[in-house]
Amino acid sequence: MKDRLFYFIFIVLSLLTPSILIASEEGIEKNLIRMQAKDRADFIFEQKVALVIGLSDYPENSNIPSLSYAENDALALEKKLTAFGYRVRILTNHQATTGAVLSVIDDLGQYLTPDKGTFIFYFSGHGFAQDKDNYLATYESDMNNLERTGLSLNRVIDRLQTIGARRHVLLIDACRNDPNTGSKNLNNPRSFKEFDFAEGTQILFSTKYGGKSYEYSQLGHGVYTYYLLQGLDGKARREDGMLTFSGLADYVSVNVKDYVFRAKKTQLPFVAGERHGVFLIHGQNRQKKRPWYKNPWVWVGMLSAGSAAAYFNRDRDSDGNHDIQTR
Repeated sequence: MKDRLFYFIFIVLSLLTPSILIASEEGIEKNLIRMQAKDRADFIFEQKVALVIGLSDYPENSNIPSLSYAENDALALEKKLTAFGYRVRILTNHQATTGAVLSVIDDLGQYLTPDKGTFIFYFSGHGFAQDKDNYLATYESDMNNLERTGLSLNRVIDRLQTIGARRHVLLIDACRNDPNTGSKNLNNPRSFKEFDFAEGTQILFSTKYGGKSYEYSQLGHGVYTYYLLQGLDGKARREDGMLTFSGLADYVSVNVKDYVFRAKKTQLPFVAGERHGVFLIHGQNRQKKRPWYKNPWVWVGMLSAGSAAAYFNRDRDSDGNHDIQTR
Protein backbone atom coordinates (compact mmCIF):
# COMPACT_ATOMS: atom_id res chain seq x y z
CA MET A 1 0.00 0.00 0.00
CA LYS A 2 2.72 2.47 0.97
CA ASP A 3 4.68 1.56 -2.13
CA ARG A 4 1.71 2.37 -4.33
CA LEU A 5 1.10 5.68 -2.55
CA PHE A 6 4.75 6.66 -2.98
CA TYR A 7 4.59 5.66 -6.65
CA PHE A 8 1.50 7.81 -7.16
CA ILE A 9 3.09 10.89 -5.55
CA PHE A 10 6.24 10.41 -7.60
CA ILE A 11 4.30 10.26 -10.87
CA VAL A 12 2.28 13.39 -10.07
CA LEU A 13 5.32 15.44 -9.05
CA SER A 14 7.27 14.30 -12.10
CA LEU A 15 4.48 15.38 -14.41
CA LEU A 16 3.65 18.67 -12.72
CA THR A 17 7.21 19.96 -12.12
CA PRO A 18 7.84 21.03 -15.75
CA SER A 19 4.38 22.56 -15.84
CA ILE A 20 5.05 24.68 -12.78
CA LEU A 21 8.44 25.80 -14.03
CA ILE A 22 7.18 26.70 -17.49
CA ALA A 23 4.10 28.46 -16.11
CA SER A 24 6.32 30.72 -14.01
CA GLU A 25 8.75 31.37 -16.84
CA GLU A 26 8.69 34.87 -18.29
CA GLY A 27 6.73 35.02 -21.51
CA ILE A 28 8.95 36.54 -24.19
CA GLU A 29 8.03 36.95 -27.83
CA LYS A 30 10.20 34.99 -30.24
CA ASN A 31 11.21 38.08 -32.15
CA LEU A 32 12.45 39.97 -29.09
CA ILE A 33 16.09 40.43 -28.23
CA ARG A 34 16.52 38.76 -24.88
CA MET A 35 18.10 41.01 -22.31
CA GLN A 36 20.75 39.79 -19.96
CA ALA A 37 19.66 39.83 -16.33
CA LYS A 38 22.64 42.03 -15.46
CA ASP A 39 21.72 44.64 -18.10
CA ARG A 40 18.17 44.77 -16.80
CA ALA A 41 19.29 45.07 -13.19
CA ASP A 42 21.86 47.75 -14.03
CA PHE A 43 19.21 49.88 -15.72
CA ILE A 44 16.65 49.44 -12.94
CA PHE A 45 19.05 50.48 -10.19
CA GLU A 46 20.92 53.21 -12.08
CA GLN A 47 19.96 56.85 -11.58
CA LYS A 48 17.57 58.28 -14.17
CA VAL A 49 16.88 61.99 -14.65
CA ALA A 50 14.70 64.04 -16.97
CA LEU A 51 14.31 67.65 -18.03
CA VAL A 52 10.79 68.36 -19.28
CA ILE A 53 10.04 71.65 -21.08
CA GLY A 54 6.71 72.98 -22.30
CA LEU A 55 6.09 76.40 -23.86
CA SER A 56 2.52 77.38 -24.65
CA ASP A 57 2.94 81.12 -24.14
CA TYR A 58 5.56 83.24 -25.89
CA PRO A 59 6.03 87.00 -25.42
CA GLU A 60 3.94 89.17 -27.73
CA ASN A 61 6.98 90.84 -29.24
CA SER A 62 8.61 87.52 -30.16
CA ASN A 63 6.50 87.10 -33.32
CA ILE A 64 5.99 83.47 -32.24
CA PRO A 65 2.35 82.41 -31.82
CA SER A 66 1.26 80.72 -28.63
CA LEU A 67 0.29 77.06 -28.50
CA SER A 68 -2.69 75.52 -26.73
CA TYR A 69 -1.32 72.32 -25.20
CA ALA A 70 2.46 72.42 -24.90
CA GLU A 71 2.33 73.12 -21.17
CA ASN A 72 -0.21 70.31 -20.70
CA ASP A 73 2.15 68.02 -22.59
CA ALA A 74 4.99 68.78 -20.21
CA LEU A 75 2.90 68.42 -17.05
CA ALA A 76 1.58 65.03 -18.14
CA LEU A 77 5.02 63.74 -19.06
CA GLU A 78 6.50 64.96 -15.77
CA LYS A 79 3.91 62.92 -13.89
CA LYS A 80 4.57 59.81 -15.93
CA LEU A 81 8.36 59.92 -15.68
CA THR A 82 8.21 60.63 -11.94
CA ALA A 83 6.10 57.48 -11.55
CA PHE A 84 8.83 55.62 -13.45
CA GLY A 85 11.42 56.67 -10.86
CA TYR A 86 13.06 59.52 -12.78
CA ARG A 87 14.23 62.66 -11.01
CA VAL A 88 12.32 65.24 -13.03
CA ARG A 89 12.73 68.99 -13.40
CA ILE A 90 10.09 70.86 -15.37
CA LEU A 91 10.32 74.27 -17.01
CA THR A 92 7.22 75.87 -18.50
CA ASN A 93 6.59 79.12 -20.37
CA HIS A 94 8.60 82.03 -18.90
CA GLN A 95 10.77 79.61 -16.90
CA ALA A 96 12.08 77.97 -20.06
CA THR A 97 14.85 80.39 -21.05
CA THR A 98 17.99 79.20 -22.77
CA GLY A 99 20.08 79.87 -19.67
CA ALA A 100 17.67 77.96 -17.43
CA VAL A 101 17.59 74.95 -19.76
CA LEU A 102 21.37 74.63 -19.89
CA SER A 103 21.70 75.22 -16.16
CA VAL A 104 19.20 72.49 -15.29
CA ILE A 105 20.98 70.04 -17.60
CA ASP A 106 24.15 70.65 -15.59
CA ASP A 107 22.32 70.31 -12.26
CA LEU A 108 20.65 67.04 -13.18
CA GLY A 109 23.91 65.68 -14.53
CA GLN A 110 25.34 65.73 -11.02
CA TYR A 111 23.02 62.86 -10.08
CA LEU A 112 24.55 60.60 -12.73
CA THR A 113 27.70 58.52 -12.51
CA PRO A 114 29.85 58.73 -15.67
CA ASP A 115 28.93 56.04 -18.20
CA LYS A 116 25.86 55.10 -16.20
CA GLY A 117 22.26 56.25 -15.97
CA THR A 118 19.73 57.77 -18.36
CA PHE A 119 18.99 61.40 -19.21
CA ILE A 120 15.69 62.22 -20.95
CA PHE A 121 15.32 65.64 -22.55
CA TYR A 122 11.80 66.54 -23.63
CA PHE A 123 10.75 69.71 -25.41
CA SER A 124 7.25 70.77 -26.41
CA GLY A 125 7.03 74.08 -28.23
CA HIS A 126 8.10 75.64 -31.52
CA GLY A 127 11.21 74.49 -33.34
CA PHE A 128 12.84 75.79 -36.49
CA ALA A 129 15.82 75.44 -38.78
CA GLN A 130 17.98 78.31 -39.89
CA ASP A 131 21.01 78.06 -42.16
CA LYS A 132 22.71 74.80 -41.14
CA ASP A 133 21.55 74.60 -37.55
CA ASN A 134 18.38 73.62 -35.69
CA TYR A 135 16.79 75.69 -32.94
CA LEU A 136 14.34 75.23 -30.12
CA ALA A 137 12.27 78.33 -29.54
CA THR A 138 12.84 79.01 -25.85
CA TYR A 139 10.97 81.79 -24.06
CA GLU A 140 13.22 84.66 -25.11
CA SER A 141 13.43 83.57 -28.75
CA ASP A 142 12.62 86.01 -31.53
CA MET A 143 11.40 84.74 -34.90
CA ASN A 144 13.39 87.44 -36.65
CA ASN A 145 16.69 86.44 -35.05
CA LEU A 146 16.61 82.76 -34.12
CA GLU A 147 20.32 82.23 -34.57
CA ARG A 148 21.03 84.64 -31.70
CA THR A 149 17.95 84.14 -29.51
CA GLY A 150 17.00 80.48 -30.01
CA LEU A 151 18.57 77.45 -28.36
CA SER A 152 20.64 75.42 -30.82
CA LEU A 153 19.86 71.72 -30.59
CA ASN A 154 23.54 71.04 -31.22
CA ARG A 155 24.26 73.01 -28.08
CA VAL A 156 21.88 70.81 -26.10
CA ILE A 157 23.53 67.66 -27.46
CA ASP A 158 26.99 68.97 -26.59
CA ARG A 159 25.93 69.81 -23.05
CA LEU A 160 24.41 66.36 -22.57
CA GLN A 161 27.61 64.75 -23.83
CA THR A 162 29.66 66.50 -21.16
CA ILE A 163 27.54 64.75 -18.51
CA GLY A 164 28.61 61.36 -19.84
CA ALA A 165 25.42 59.44 -19.08
CA ARG A 166 25.11 56.00 -20.62
CA ARG A 167 21.88 56.89 -22.42
CA HIS A 168 20.64 60.22 -23.77
CA VAL A 169 17.06 60.24 -25.01
CA LEU A 170 15.64 63.35 -26.69
CA LEU A 171 11.90 63.59 -27.32
CA ILE A 172 11.20 66.66 -29.43
CA ASP A 173 7.61 67.74 -30.04
CA ALA A 174 8.44 70.89 -31.92
CA CYS A 175 7.67 72.80 -35.11
CA ARG A 176 4.08 72.67 -33.94
CA ASN A 177 2.59 75.41 -36.09
CA ASP A 178 -1.17 75.18 -35.96
CA PRO A 179 -2.31 75.55 -39.59
CA ASN A 180 -5.68 76.83 -38.45
CA THR A 181 -4.28 79.96 -36.83
CA GLY A 182 -3.41 81.55 -40.16
CA SER A 183 -0.63 83.47 -38.44
CA LYS A 184 0.93 85.93 -40.88
CA ASN A 185 4.22 85.53 -39.07
CA LEU A 186 4.50 81.85 -40.03
CA ASN A 187 3.74 81.84 -43.75
CA ASN A 188 6.80 79.66 -44.29
CA PRO A 189 7.14 77.41 -41.25
CA ARG A 190 10.59 75.96 -40.85
CA SER A 191 11.51 72.58 -39.45
CA PHE A 192 14.57 70.67 -38.35
CA LYS A 193 17.37 69.78 -40.68
CA GLU A 194 19.25 66.55 -40.50
CA PHE A 195 22.42 66.40 -38.46
CA ASP A 196 24.75 63.86 -36.92
CA PHE A 197 24.54 62.63 -33.34
CA ALA A 198 27.07 61.15 -30.99
CA GLU A 199 26.99 57.55 -29.84
CA GLY A 200 24.64 56.86 -26.93
CA THR A 201 22.05 59.39 -28.10
CA GLN A 202 18.59 58.56 -29.46
CA ILE A 203 16.14 61.20 -30.69
CA LEU A 204 12.51 60.87 -31.62
CA PHE A 205 11.31 63.89 -33.56
CA SER A 206 7.61 64.60 -33.88
CA THR A 207 7.92 65.28 -37.61
CA LYS A 208 10.23 64.69 -40.51
CA TYR A 209 12.50 67.32 -42.00
CA GLY A 210 10.39 70.07 -43.55
CA GLY A 211 7.18 68.84 -41.94
CA LYS A 212 4.75 70.22 -39.40
CA SER A 213 3.51 68.97 -36.05
CA TYR A 214 -0.09 69.33 -34.94
CA GLU A 215 -2.07 69.59 -31.75
CA TYR A 216 -5.75 68.74 -31.44
CA SER A 217 -8.41 69.85 -28.98
CA GLN A 218 -9.92 66.34 -29.04
CA LEU A 219 -6.70 64.99 -27.56
CA GLY A 220 -5.82 67.88 -25.27
CA HIS A 221 -2.20 67.42 -26.36
CA GLY A 222 0.01 67.55 -29.36
CA VAL A 223 -0.71 64.36 -31.28
CA TYR A 224 2.91 63.24 -30.87
CA THR A 225 2.87 63.69 -27.10
CA TYR A 226 -0.56 62.09 -26.80
CA TYR A 227 0.73 58.84 -28.28
CA LEU A 228 4.02 59.21 -26.44
CA LEU A 229 2.06 59.16 -23.19
CA GLN A 230 -0.03 56.22 -24.40
CA GLY A 231 3.14 54.32 -25.18
CA LEU A 232 4.60 55.10 -21.77
CA ASP A 233 1.35 53.93 -20.17
CA GLY A 234 2.13 50.46 -21.43
CA LYS A 235 0.97 50.21 -25.03
CA ALA A 236 4.55 50.26 -26.29
CA ARG A 237 5.91 47.91 -23.63
CA ARG A 238 7.52 44.65 -24.71
CA GLU A 239 6.16 41.27 -23.75
CA ASP A 240 9.03 40.89 -21.26
CA GLY A 241 7.98 44.05 -19.40
CA MET A 242 10.71 46.28 -20.79
CA LEU A 243 9.97 49.63 -22.44
CA THR A 244 12.61 50.39 -25.07
CA PHE A 245 13.25 53.44 -27.20
CA SER A 246 12.71 51.42 -30.36
CA GLY A 247 9.39 50.07 -29.15
CA LEU A 248 8.23 53.51 -28.09
CA ALA A 249 9.36 55.10 -31.36
CA ASP A 250 7.57 52.46 -33.42
CA TYR A 251 4.33 52.84 -31.48
CA VAL A 252 4.37 56.64 -31.64
CA SER A 253 5.27 56.77 -35.33
CA VAL A 254 2.54 54.40 -36.48
CA ASN A 255 -0.23 56.00 -34.44
CA VAL A 256 0.72 59.61 -35.16
CA LYS A 257 0.76 58.95 -38.90
CA ASP A 258 -2.61 57.19 -38.74
CA TYR A 259 -4.30 59.85 -36.61
CA VAL A 260 -3.09 62.81 -38.67
CA PHE A 261 -3.93 61.00 -41.91
CA ARG A 262 -7.54 60.66 -40.75
CA ALA A 263 -7.51 64.42 -40.13
CA LYS A 264 -6.39 64.88 -43.76
CA LYS A 265 -2.95 66.18 -42.75
CA THR A 266 0.54 64.71 -42.80
CA GLN A 267 2.92 64.26 -39.89
CA LEU A 268 5.71 61.72 -40.11
CA PRO A 269 7.83 61.24 -36.96
CA PHE A 270 11.39 60.12 -37.45
CA VAL A 271 14.25 58.74 -35.42
CA ALA A 272 17.85 59.91 -35.34
CA GLY A 273 20.87 58.86 -33.34
CA GLU A 274 22.98 55.80 -32.63
CA ARG A 275 21.12 52.48 -32.52
CA HIS A 276 23.28 50.10 -30.54
CA GLY A 277 21.83 47.31 -28.42
CA VAL A 278 18.64 47.68 -26.45
CA PHE A 279 18.03 51.29 -25.43
CA LEU A 280 15.88 51.19 -22.30
CA ILE A 281 13.39 53.82 -21.15
CA HIS A 282 11.80 51.92 -18.28
CA GLY A 283 12.22 48.46 -16.81
CA GLN A 284 10.39 46.27 -14.36
CA ASN A 285 11.88 44.05 -11.67
CA ARG A 286 9.54 41.25 -12.67
CA GLN A 287 8.65 40.40 -16.19
CA LYS A 288 5.12 39.81 -17.35
CA LYS A 289 4.18 36.18 -16.84
CA ARG A 290 2.19 34.06 -19.20
CA PRO A 291 -1.29 33.28 -17.75
CA TRP A 292 -1.29 29.75 -16.38
CA TYR A 293 -4.28 28.73 -18.44
CA LYS A 294 -2.39 29.54 -21.67
CA ASN A 295 0.39 27.10 -20.82
CA PRO A 296 -0.28 23.68 -22.40
CA TRP A 297 2.02 21.93 -19.91
CA VAL A 298 -0.30 22.85 -17.07
CA TRP A 299 -3.15 21.00 -18.75
CA VAL A 300 -0.93 18.02 -19.56
CA GLY A 301 0.14 17.82 -15.95
CA MET A 302 -3.41 18.09 -14.63
CA LEU A 303 -4.72 15.40 -16.99
CA SER A 304 -1.81 13.11 -16.19
CA ALA A 305 -2.31 13.57 -12.47
CA GLY A 306 -6.01 12.79 -12.85
CA SER A 307 -5.24 9.63 -14.80
CA ALA A 308 -2.73 8.51 -12.19
CA ALA A 309 -5.23 9.15 -9.39
CA ALA A 310 -7.92 7.13 -11.20
CA TYR A 311 -5.52 4.24 -11.68
CA PHE A 312 -4.47 4.33 -8.03
CA ASN A 313 -8.07 4.34 -6.79
CA ARG A 314 -8.91 1.39 -9.04
CA ASP A 315 -6.13 -0.66 -7.48
CA ARG A 316 -7.25 0.24 -3.98
CA ASP A 317 -10.84 -0.76 -4.72
CA SER A 318 -9.77 -4.13 -6.10
CA ASP A 319 -7.91 -4.84 -2.85
CA GLY A 320 -10.95 -4.07 -0.78
CA ASN A 321 -9.37 -1.03 0.86
CA HIS A 322 -12.35 1.18 0.03
CA ASP A 323 -15.95 0.79 1.10
CA ILE A 324 -17.97 0.61 -2.10
CA GLN A 325 -21.64 1.27 -1.68
CA THR A 326 -24.08 -0.70 -3.73
CA ARG A 327 -27.81 -0.53 -3.96
